[in-house]
Parts: sequence; C-alpha cells; structure tokens
Amino acid sequence: MTSDFLTRPSFGKVHLANVSETENGVQYVVDPKQEYEVYITSDDKFVKLQRVPDGENLWLSQQQNMMQDFVRTSTYQKAMHMNPSDFQDKVVLDVGAGSGVLSFFAVQAGAKKVYAVEASQMAAHCAELVRTNMLSDKITVIPGKIEEIQLPEKVDVIISEPMGYMLVNERMLESYMYGRKFLKPGGRMFPTTGDLYFALFNDDALFMEHNQKYSFWASTNFLGIDLSALKGAAYSEIFKQPIVDTWHPSTLISDFGQWTINFEKDAIEKLHVIDVEYELTSKRTAFCHGVATWFDVSFLGTDHQTYLSTAPNAPLTHWYQVRCPIMSPVLVRVNDKVRIRMKMVANERQSYDITMSVTINGHSQTAEYDLKNPSFRYNGVAVAPAAGLENGSATQQLANTIYSDQDGNAVSYPQDQNYVYVDGTEQQQQPYQDYSQAALPQQVNGFINNPTLALNALLSNHASPLTNNICPSQQAQPSISTSPFRNGV
Repeated sequence: MTSDFLTRPSFGKVHLANVSETENGVQYVVDPKQEYEVYITSDDKFVKLQRVPDGENLWLSQQQNMMQDFVRTSTYQKAMHMNPSDFQDKVVLDVGAGSGVLSFFAVQAGAKKVYAVEASQMAAHCAELVRTNMLSDKITVIPGKIEEIQLPEKVDVIISEPMGYMLVNERMLESYMYGRKFLKPGGRMFPTTGDLYFALFNDDALFMEHNQKYSFWASTNFLGIDLSALKGAAYSEIFKQPIVDTWHPSTLISDFGQWTINFEKDAIEKLHVIDVEYELTSKRTAFCHGVATWFDVSFLGTDHQTYLSTAPNAPLTHWYQVRCPIMSPVLVRVNDKVRIRMKMVANERQSYDITMSVTINGHSQTAEYDLKNPSFRYNGVAVAPAAGLENGSATQQLANTIYSDQDGNAVSYPQDQNYVYVDGTEQQQQPYQDYSQAALPQQVNGFINNPTLALNALLSNHASPLTNNICPSQQAQPSISTSPFRNGV
C-alpha cells in the first residue's frame, strides 16, 4: 500500500485501540498509547496512519523519573544558585523546558526573566505550574521547537538538560546548541562542555548472560517447535544492543579515551558524525568483553564550577552507564596496545547508529549497535568488585566474626581484613579500594568534584588497573587535567 500520504494534509492526531494496518503483506499493530496522524491515501480509499514522532508526546511519569534523579536535579540547582553573577537580573532561555523545573531554579538564582521553550504537550503542564506558583511575571512558556520559535529579546544564559545515554542519544544537544542564535555575545551556557569516555572492560557474568539468552533460540524442541533457525539472528540482535546498566570500576581494564564538545563554541555539525579512534593500554591480563562508556558535563560559571558525572564511581543517575559488548572476547595482556574506533552517525530516529572496531595484536573485529534500542539490564542490586581480585580469605574473615569470651564483643580484626574494631565499635572496611565519594579527592588539578578525574587520580594513587593517562598515543587528544576547556577557555 504505497501512496503520497506524507505530502498530504493530516486530518488530525488521534489515539486508536485494537487497530492494525497491513503494508506489503505485513500487519502492524497500532499502539493504543501512541498518538497517530490520519491521512487519506492518493486513491482516497484507504486510511494511512503515521505515528507522531517521539518527543511530541511526553508523560508526567517521564518527567517524574528525571526530577527524582536527585543527583541530576540538585546538581543543576546548585550550579545556578552558586553562580549569582551569571543569573542575577539576567534573561535566561530554557531549551526543552519540560515541566519547567530548571526555569524555576533560574528564578531562584535571581533571573529577571526566563523563556521556557517546550515542543511537546508538556508545555501546558509547565504553564500551569508557572501560574500556580505565581511566577507568570518571571517565566514565559513558549510552546514550540527552538528551531521554529522567536524570542522578543536576546538572552544572557541558556540552560537545558539535553543529555541522553552516551551523552548524545535523543539528539537534544543539537537543539540546545541551536539556541545560541538567541544568546548575547559573551553569554553563558549551562552546561558548558560535555565529555564522553571510553575504556575496555572485562565482565564474564555479562558474557555468560548473553550466551544464556542466545541458547533459548538454539532450542530444537520448545513446546514441540524447533527455534534453532533463528539462533543466528538472535545472537546478532543480542550483541547489537548497547547495555544500559551500572558496574564496579574494577571491571575496567584500560586507560580512558575522551571525546569533548564545547556547547558554547563548537559547531552543531560536530554532533552529526562522531568518529574517534584511540589506542588504549591494557592495565592487567584479562579477556576484553567490549567498550564501556560514561559521560561528564561541566557548568563553568563565573563564580563556581560544577560537574555532573555518570562515571561508575559517581552517585548513580538515571543515565547509568552504557557498554558495547563484542561477540568474541579477546585476551589482552598487561601493557597490550588496543586500538578502538567508535563511529557514531546521527539518524532520523533521534539517536545514533554505532560502528565499533577493536584491534588487538593485528586482529580486528567490528560490531554495530543501535543506540535507540538498548538493553536495560540494571536490576537495583548493588554492584560488586570483579571476581578474582580479592586480597584476603573470606573464610578467615568469617572466622574473625566469633565473639570474645571476655566481653561478648567481636574481637579486633586484623587491619588487612574486612573488619576493624575501633573505640568499642565494630566497623567494616573495604576489602578493595574505596570508591565511595568520601574517599575521593575533592580537588584534582583545580577540577573540583569531578568523579571521572577523582576516579583516575584515586586509582592511579593505589596502583589500580587504571592510569592517569588519557589516550597516550593521541597527542592531539588533551588529557583530562590539561584540556583547555577545563581551564574555562
């Protein structure tokens, strides 16, 4: 059923239930929760349903999920509150305002006027919150896309929360940077820069889990049905999905690669094709199961610099971390040089098609990933260090939990075990390096409260598998500590 329906006017947006359509012999079931536009085909005999693009229809539950990510939300609030020079009596643009929370923060920080631009139906909810909070004189809600609206004046600051998985998913960063057309010369953007990091990882449990998923499709007798004809397709599909979850830093087995974008200065086209190549150094002998990624963003204010990180040693956020697994794990030995190439091409589905190659000792394998369709693996269970890295006997630790005959209290445990007895109180100490925020350096090279830097510094100071070098073979690639963006340039 082909037609010119895309060029013809829509009859409106509707919700449909229990409806399906057939095209090229394939029947598609219509999602009753999804909004569709109705078109009449060129022969005027058939109705064509066109799904409204993602992003035009948002739910309060989605907003709640983001708002209750207190690491995210509180970081944004503090970044504005701690930079009065950038917000007091200033005009602010909020790109993709959603429910308007960031606009409220800007007013709290002293902004005299905020333009909250929101393309989805959430704009109506945002306007209602502005009205009921009696801030209509401060916040003006503008329904529409940033690329299509007009503002009555230039702004001093642009704020937004445009990050997706792997920083760039959802392609909201492009809209955020497009907003610069309304920015006064010398104006600020919060966030200011974004950094995407890459490192090799080892995770036997994840690889076995993937194989268990695949083994289902290898069944030759599933309720009398032979599924094995699909095992190849299933195997490819499983490894085509990036993994969204969180993991212990000890699963990393190399130094980091780093890709940086400056939202104030870089061209939007930089986001259309991201093609990076790094030579990473393995820090221990292990099987490489793929490449792990996370991101940081910075708020380089006049008065204070604030950082939001999704690094594995940082407080967990709703972005988690993302890993790209490879089908055939490769054994790497300590100090092996591993070249990775990550090419991310923006697509029309508001996401990216990823092609990754890993080359070790002259042998390469290439994999493709659909960032729009990741596998959500996080189950709420606390992460644990990688197996096999214990530095003490668990049995000895168990034996040390017996009670003393003298006072009925636990005996004083050896300092190299998991427990210590201090001032009459039994305390547990980490059997591995302490990756908690309390143990992290609060300032590294003037870069305050950045978990990725702290992770690098902490692990380096403890002879960790990770080092403080970022892509040593890429001289043009700045290290974390020497990047000009880190110095506010």
